[in-house]
Amino acid sequence: MLSLGQLPLLLVCIALVLHLLGERRAVRKLGRPRGRVARWRALSFYAALVVIMVALEGPIDTYSPQL
Repeated sequence: MLSLGQLPLLLVCIALVLHLLGERRAVRKLGRPRGRVARWRALSFYAALVVIMVALEGPIDTYSPQL
C-alpha cells in the first residue's frame, strides 16, 4: 500500500507522465517538432520537478526541523 511519505513522489511522477503525454500530443497535432521556446519551457518544468524531488526526498527535508 502507498504510504503518506511516498505521495509526493507519486504526484511528481504523475505530473511528469502527463506533461510528456501532452508534449507528445502537441507534436502530433502540429505535425512538426516544437520550437525552441517550447523546448526550454519543458526543460524548465522537468528541472523544477527534479528540484521538488530533491527538496522533499533529499537531505534538505531531513534537516528542516532543525533549521
